[in-house]
Amino acid sequence: MAHSWLEQVDDDNSTADNTTIGNTTIWYTVPKVVATHLTALIGVFSLRIAGRSFVRQSWGRSLPPDFRIWFLASASPVADVARESAIHGDLMIFRLRESYSAAGLYSSLPLKALAFYDAASRHASFEFLLKTDDDVFLNVPGVSEVLRLAPQRDCYAGYPYRGIKPDRRPWSKYRDLAFGRQENDTRTGLHRRAFRSRLESAEEPSYPDYIDGIGELLSRDVVRCIARALPTYTPPSPIADVVTGHAALVRCSVRPRGYSRATREEQQRFANGRLPGAQTIFSWHADRSIVVEPYRNRVRFSLLAH
Repeated sequence: MAHSWLEQVDDDNSTADNTTIGNTTIWYTVPKVVATHLTALIGVFSLRIAGRSFVRQSWGRSLPPDFRIWFLASASPVADVARESAIHGDLMIFRLRESYSAAGLYSSLPLKALAFYDAASRHASFEFLLKTDDDVFLNVPGVSEVLRLAPQRDCYAGYPYRGIKPDRRPWSKYRDLAFGRQENDTRTGLHRRAFRSRLESAEEPSYPDYIDGIGELLSRDVVRCIARALPTYTPPSPIADVVTGHAALVRCSVRPRGYSRATREEQQRFANGRLPGAQTIFSWHADRSIVVEPYRNRVRFSLLAH
């Protein structure tokens, strides 16, 4: 089955491989190995070709030569994604059904994130890995300045969330019924799939500190450490940001480094340069790493701002 899928999506611009995460094997193709050493490899979670087109036509055009983008996309529909990959050569394509926090127990996003870390450690040479979304606008000069000053070891940085508890509400986009309801071996970080019928304690567990997923910055050593742990690691939550924070802490003993958000006034000044529509061209302040949501036509908040 995997070989049939690979025949449809593999091309001269890509390399096929797979990652084992616990007892799950994820097949994918990645852009051909980059010969030069990169300062930053940027992984962009992407569901839509419109989102990828926006990135390519906006901030993706202003990247320095030592930056490169991989769009993290599932092969659906296969023919369209394969054609796009052949044209642009910037897609990491997963043989994985897209699913977002189904019943609060499962999501494909943690698997995609973890497989991206593994693929990057095998198929690219880089100093930093930056993971973001296709509805985010990166202030490339601001990010470049942050990377110039960022520590090259034990770096897991961005806007941190601390002491957050799982959202159990049935209507929530971030519903999580998995975290804290599994038998947990704290020595190895492994989690059994048998769920408890109820919490042993009335006190809800808190997530480990983690970085907001609109901009997670990891140094090469942290990415490789997480990748080495994957064969014996099972994601404890359907929330990808939480899983990265958990893996960094439990397997690599690395905690988040926090950067402040921009103020509302700074966000508004940035947003005043926008035009209506998804193809909006945004202005930015060179000393701020601003993140916006072009599809909602508003500033999201700043990424890695000083």
